[in-house]
Amino acid sequence: MTDRLLIHLGDCKTGTTAIQNVLKQGAWSAEGLSWTYPVDPDRLHHCILASTLHKPKLKASRAPIWGRVNRRLAASDADLGILSGEWFEFVDPALMQRTLERFLPDLAPDARLIAYVRPHAERVLSSFQERTKLGQFKGSLDEFHDRVLGRGRFNYAPRLRRWREVFGDRYEVRPMIREVLKDGDVVHDFLDFATQGRPFTVDDGAGGGMQANESVSVQDLAWLRALHRTRQLPQQVGRRAARALQSCGRPGDKLRLDAGLLERVRAAYLEDARILDAEFFGGGGAPGPMEAAFDRAAETALETPQDVSPERWYDAGELRRIEAMAEVFAADAADLRRAKRQLRKARGGGGGRKGGGGDPEADAD
Repeated sequence: MTDRLLIHLGDCKTGTTAIQNVLKQGAWSAEGLSWTYPVDPDRLHHCILASTLHKPKLKASRAPIWGRVNRRLAASDADLGILSGEWFEFVDPALMQRTLERFLPDLAPDARLIAYVRPHAERVLSSFQERTKLGQFKGSLDEFHDRVLGRGRFNYAPRLRRWREVFGDRYEVRPMIREVLKDGDVVHDFLDFATQGRPFTVDDGAGGGMQANESVSVQDLAWLRALHRTRQLPQQVGRRAARALQSCGRPGDKLRLDAGLLERVRAAYLEDARILDAEFFGGGGAPGPMEAAFDRAAETALETPQDVSPERWYDAGELRRIEAMAEVFAADAADLRRAKRQLRKARGGGGGRKGGGGDPEADAD
């Protein structure tokens, strides 16, 4: 039986892919510490566990999916078992506790949990990029800020307080700020927490550190917006297209807030940043890391908003080619859906669409 349990809760857009790559590859070690990462062979993370706790369509799958993880942890004699899934950000902590007590009763009492939060201005930018990349949001950056502000998504303090109330000092939250992280890297910071300060090594090139899942340029965002404009494509199409654009190494402008929008973001989230600094990050008299992040954002803020409209960057011929690609992708996706329905019918599973897909980071906003 695994001796101890550590759960990495996200948040989204905080280097989770880098951490999960290192864990999946088994690309780290610490002397005198054995560990296990009980993930399915075709998965990088445990987001499916979180999905059973916040997606109603997957509630019926909760027992078999969590039970499978329990069996894997029970079959291992590792010192440490690690679960990682950024979609735990969307889970009610009280339900999380009940689930651990039900399905992992031997490990639940001493389980430790860690989450990272990105500074507010950076989170607005990164989440806007993600929604645009996936075709889930087609408005401006200003409009996106208004939308998430109305839903309270990036007011962290109420959510983090609930986790702290349920799990007490077994719950750790850290700011996703390079200067604060161990060695300036989220992977090293996470492993330092996992090993409780014990020396560790990470294989060169594993994970990608702070650069994993790097953001796309303004020009590439405009290209992706054109791709999604005439068709509602599966999220995976946008994700893969973004990776392909990044791999080309094309020069482009980094997405930034303009000064006017930054002031609106600061006004909206300054109090939340101060609460986090005071209650979670040891803030004293001077501005803590989350409040100071607004000043760092101001150093790179632009005078005027950037234009991510396709027409700004691409001529009519290129836009027609992008639309033609979207037609092909849409047709391929439809063919794949039909093939999956036929396969389910052949297996006696019915012809309905299987629930639980999609990205809650996109759905939430």
